[in-house]
Amino acid sequence: MSVLKKKVVPIQTSQTYIPAVAMHQATVSSSMRYLPIARADEPNQICGVAQRIGYTGMHDDDLAIYRLKVKEKTALRRTLADIFVMKDGMFTVYENRCRDQAGM
Repeated sequence: MSVLKKKVVPIQTSQTYIPAVAMHQATVSSSMRYLPIARADEPNQICGVAQRIGYTGMHDDDLAIYRLKVKEKTALRRTLADIFVMKDGMFTVYENRCRDQAGM
């Protein structure tokens, strides 16, 4: 008897996501637990939700950290593998943001 093993590959994010509400940046002092999101190339069509899971620190200007859950064509939602922060009106991968700041 043969056992088939499925290979689990995390889906990498190549799409840019933005909040579907007017918000430039999400910080400790100004963030929402859940935010509707849209793709940057289709800003008027909600495609999922961002769920706040923490903060980068505890100061008022530290950024909120989000998990993005995107609706698939099959109406199911998938959670993206990366964690994100929202700054300058778009969600960016938090790891990349840390690396970029370390190089300054």
